[in-house]
Amino acid sequence: MPINNDEELKAAVAQAGDLLQEIHNYCAENDRARSEVHEAKVRFPRGFIRTAAMQRGRISFIRDPDLKSNLAYTLILSDAVLWLSLRTDLWGIPQEMLTKLYAFLLGSLCESLTKNYLHGICGKGFKGRTEYLKDAGIIDEWLQEDLDWLWEARNRMHFFRLPGREYHNDYNTAFHVRAVEAFKADELPKEKAGEYTLPCLTSSFKNQGLNYFVPKDGATILKDVISIPSNSDVYRAYFQSNEFTILSDAYAVHWVLDGFKLLPKQYLFAVQCINKVTDLPIYSYKNKLGGWNVVKNKYIQLPVKNDKPDYETMETVISALRKLVIKDLVDFLVSKVVSSSVHSQS
Repeated sequence: MPINNDEELKAAVAQAGDLLQEIHNYCAENDRARSEVHEAKVRFPRGFIRTAAMQRGRISFIRDPDLKSNLAYTLILSDAVLWLSLRTDLWGIPQEMLTKLYAFLLGSLCESLTKNYLHGICGKGFKGRTEYLKDAGIIDEWLQEDLDWLWEARNRMHFFRLPGREYHNDYNTAFHVRAVEAFKADELPKEKAGEYTLPCLTSSFKNQGLNYFVPKDGATILKDVISIPSNSDVYRAYFQSNEFTILSDAYAVHWVLDGFKLLPKQYLFAVQCINKVTDLPIYSYKNKLGGWNVVKNKYIQLPVKNDKPDYETMETVISALRKLVIKDLVDFLVSKVVSSSVHSQS
């Protein structure tokens, strides 16, 4: 029967879990716990694993049809691994090793993607290729660092290189998210193409941090918020007035004080106040501002009236600055026109 709400979902999950346990218990009692039993095969949910055609569409820039298909098959495997991680309660070492496997698959995909993209251009190893991509302005420094990190994670499959046991490891949710974001950024277009129309935010300060595009379907769409990077050379806040989503290493800040809804000009005022404590030369890629636990405790100064932020003054100041900027622009254009006219007459 269809599931109509979260309560029915919880009941269905509990029932499915109980039945799976009973299936295992029955097979174990008959010495077939780890044997193939056709009658014990559970129907895998259709629709979760994307087709080879869909996966090939994600890497349409790969021209070699055989390589494109092989990469698509690995992406199909990654979907199966992802389902186990998302839809079961695996814990401890099994869950951690599943996370490691997922990162290994993504790292191997990135290896082939970069090698194919730079074929005949850069014949260096993986880190040499990411260095080339960064120097050529194709990727940012943060993405190079994440791709190199993903490559190191992928190489943990070489057991003889491991310094010790992996009982103590970092294969957690943050590890999984970082691996996914590095891979997604590596495959995303930098210009609108087809269904890839939604700008996504990274820690870059170029173009207000909006350097890639993703499909809108399934994305968390944000608008009229302040963005600030969490892993960058420059920790500059921006007011994002158009729709976007976050890809990685950035925060979206929405004003919630007193339930007041900030207007765009008031957000712009707040942005400048934030930048006074974050956009400083003491912070860099090597000396990072820090995570949200640091950023959220940064104090900013706002105009105050009756013990509350003076929103009217914030609006007035930005309006006045806009008028000054427009006046300066008009004066500049007029001077250019006059100069051009005098030059043409002479």
